[in-house]
Amino acid sequence: MYGVPLAVQTRVMLLALGLGFLIGILYDVFRIIRLSISRGRAAVFVQDILFFFLFSGITFAFCLSQNNGEVRFYIIFAEILGFLIYYFSFGAFVIRVSDKIINALRTLFELIIKAVSFPVALLFRVLRTIYRFFVKVGQKNSKKFGKKLKFLLQRNRSVLYNTFGKVFIQKNKNQKKLKKKSERNTTHGKSTP
Repeated sequence: MYGVPLAVQTRVMLLALGLGFLIGILYDVFRIIRLSISRGRAAVFVQDILFFFLFSGITFAFCLSQNNGEVRFYIIFAEILGFLIYYFSFGAFVIRVSDKIINALRTLFELIIKAVSFPVALLFRVLRTIYRFFVKVGQKNSKKFGKKLKFLLQRNRSVLYNTFGKVFIQKNKNQKKLKKKSERNTTHGKSTP
């Protein structure tokens, strides 16, 4: 007949009780991180899911190592009992002290953020200064280049732009002359054909 001796069951149950106590400590770590970092419902939901996956993995590994992979009711019961013992004894004390722990963690996170953001901000300022320098130089050079280009276009009269401009100006001058001439003729009584 196959059976597990009572001494082995008692030892496994006491170990499961201690494991539940440790899981309670782990839950307080999750709770302190939750209170110090995130405030949204979605973040709380995700952290709870992560905790229960972690809890399930720890329970499975414990059952594999101590009870040949057999999950027994007394193991789960002992883990829950150990968790509740921690939660209502030391957990209550940790919650009262957690404000100090949370403030310490926030200060630590702020120091880490400042330590990382200062070099990034400094690099940004240097790059912005270099960018402004090149923009300023580029603007000066573009003005000089524009003047040189205009001079080169004016010097070379075979370019269509200059020829068109000349023709357009000449047409306007001719039209003005004709208009003045027709105005003179109409005032003197002569009509132009």
